Amino acid sequence: GVCRLRGHKAPVTGVEFMQKNYLLSCSKDTLVKVWDIEQQFCLQTITLGQGGEAFAIAYCPQMRRVAVGAGDSLIRMYKLRDEDDNEDNKKVGDVLTPYGTLQRQSKQRVNGLELVSVGRAVVANDNKMREQQGTCLLFCHGPDKFVEIFRSRTQKELERKLKRRKKRVREKGKDETAVSTEVTAEDEFRALLPLRINTKVRSVCCDKSYTAAAAAEARVLIGTSSNSLQVYKIDLVKAQIDTSKVLSGKEHVMMEKCINLQGHRSGVRWACFSSDDEMILTTSSSQAKVWNTRSGSCIRTLDGTGYGLCGMFLPGNRHVLIGTKSGDLELYDLTAASLLEKLQAHKGTLWSLHPRPDGKGFVTGGGDKAVKLWEYKVKRSESGSASIGLSLAREMEMTDEVLSVCFSPNGKWLAVGLLDSTIKVFFEDSLKFYLSLYGHKLPVMCMDISSDSSLLVSGGADKDLKIWGLDFGDCHKSLFAHEGSVMSVRFCPNTHYCFTCGKDKRIKFWDCDKFEQVMVLSGHHAEVWSLSIAKQGTLLVSSSNDRSIRIWEQTDEMVFVHLEKRKELEEKLDASNENVGAAAPPGKLVGSGLDEPLDSAPVATGADSRSMVGAERLMEAMEVVKLEKQRWAEYHKAVEREKRGEEDGADDDGRGLKALFEAHAGHVKGAAIPEPAKNPVLAGKTSAEYVFTELQGISAAARTDALINLPFKYAGMLLKLCEEILEEKLNTEAVVQTVLFLAATRRDQITQSRELMECVTRLRNQIRRKVMGNRSR
Repeated sequence: GVCRLRGHKAPVTGVEFMQKNYLLSCSKDTLVKVWDIEQQFCLQTITLGQGGEAFAIAYCPQMRRVAVGAGDSLIRMYKLRDEDDNEDNKKVGDVLTPYGTLQRQSKQRVNGLELVSVGRAVVANDNKMREQQGTCLLFCHGPDKFVEIFRSRTQKELERKLKRRKKRVREKGKDETAVSTEVTAEDEFRALLPLRINTKVRSVCCDKSYTAAAAAEARVLIGTSSNSLQVYKIDLVKAQIDTSKVLSGKEHVMMEKCINLQGHRSGVRWACFSSDDEMILTTSSSQAKVWNTRSGSCIRTLDGTGYGLCGMFLPGNRHVLIGTKSGDLELYDLTAASLLEKLQAHKGTLWSLHPRPDGKGFVTGGGDKAVKLWEYKVKRSESGSASIGLSLAREMEMTDEVLSVCFSPNGKWLAVGLLDSTIKVFFEDSLKFYLSLYGHKLPVMCMDISSDSSLLVSGGADKDLKIWGLDFGDCHKSLFAHEGSVMSVRFCPNTHYCFTCGKDKRIKFWDCDKFEQVMVLSGHHAEVWSLSIAKQGTLLVSSSNDRSIRIWEQTDEMVFVHLEKRKELEEKLDASNENVGAAAPPGKLVGSGLDEPLDSAPVATGADSRSMVGAERLMEAMEVVKLEKQRWAEYHKAVEREKRGEEDGADDDGRGLKALFEAHAGHVKGAAIPEPAKNPVLAGKTSAEYVFTELQGISAAARTDALINLPFKYAGMLLKLCEEILEEKLNTEAVVQTVLFLAATRRDQITQSRELMECVTRLRNQIRRKVMGNRSR
């Protein structure tokens, strides 16, 4: 990067470039900052005050105006200082000056701002009005279904407004010379009729290249929450008509184009292949879609479905069956895209369904603690036409809610995953109990059985993947699979390889014979809900809460497990370093607007497992020393009070220090207060010796990285302890190296603290005496 600008204390919500290498930024810390990129310096800091957090910022270079949106119903306007302004009369660094506020209709926070210039407009600066090329349009939207529009007034409109203001003053019998002629944002901008749409607005962009006669029209692109893009043409003349004269409030708006993707409008909960792998069924909250596997195009859209949690193709691939959140089974004909039958299968949520291996029926499990086996039947209408239907064959009650059901490929067993974290296996023909698999700590979310019916894999909310043997029901291995709940697991046909997906946005490939992870597939941006593998085993489809459906194809590339593990570890390390850097508050910069120095600033680290363990050892040692010093400080304070005969002050639980000793050590009034018991962790060492031992225990190769990963709070404590170590005449060389390294890497933070500067000065004198003493020998 060119530079890194630090100064905000909370996430930055918006940035805008200005001329002369200036940069505008706003943040949730209620601050708006102006930066000089070349000098990497904060020129000005503006506090929003009661407006709260800043969520959006916009800049118009032609009009030299800046708009800031916050959490209230106001838009704060600022104007950029002119180059010809007298610098003597301006405050140094005062780039933006307040220009007033604009009142919004919505009471919600601002999500986005767009400030553009088209046509001709008037610019007001320091009581002077001059005409420039460009009518200023301000678009503002929040979490609502409309976009608010503001337009700058022309020069004639501004003059008429000032005349009316003076006229009202004269009518009141006052002197019109007292009327302020300064133009504010309320004078310059007027609100137009809002642009209302049917869904929530996510983003707004105005077409700056679109020009119309006298800037009477504008074209706006709107991104909506329904995953669509809509282009509107706005008649700015009609938008200025009074709202009471407009019948529907949309006469000034015309939609020119709407770009709708074929995908789902909400998270995709289920995806599965047809029997010939030519089609894919996906379900979401309100619709189901059937896709062509090769072209990726949508073949059928089934609107008005329930919240589909599971589904499948019926034999012949002409019908689909969907299980919904309300417990219904919905049977659709793909040829006519019509609903054939809807049954109330379960009284609770229908969590899972699975086809029988012989293709004669399927099994469902739901939140009503029931497992139901269904069969297909032929239904004939009054006209004599035949259609497929569903009939309940058998039913089985369970002890808890059923979250997953699965047939073995040989048709011998039926496995049921329950909310009580157990898996029950039954014989399919008689439904007699066969095995009970215990091991998951949280509910079993998914499971699958291998093609040879010898292994069962299960994933749960405890983030574990467990591999079971169906011969004796023993757990072969338990693997930590994902950072979140395991949502789906599928065996590859005719192998003991399986894929899993979870709420950590990842898909993982496992070898269930060697009990190791083979590779990780990354691509989704939200929780991955389901997986399905083609019958040939060459294609994998995944669905996610990011509304995307991804098809993965097997390639001929070689996969090396050790390289994949190293790659995953590097990604985790990079992510942890980014999180540490993002969480650490920035240090104080001159002109950044921060009143007080902060504790620490993010430092570039080369962390690995050894260095992180070394840093943790040092932090634990210093915490032990800190508590030990507090214990002895309380003891000495109690002794001093005993000598002076004063009353003990109350501590947090209402008792004094002396009362505390009396309760726990049997202290009698007037007797000597016993010394605190020795801390067994210190093993008879002093505080300095204990910390020095831990420091020496870290290898020289990992010591440097451990000191880098040490938070600044503990780095300061270590500097103070180094004084005690030098006084006790321990190994001088290791202490000197530690002090010099901390002083070099934490220089900016140390210089902000007077206490640490004095400590470093004393250490310098101590080290100099030690070195001179060794030289004289």
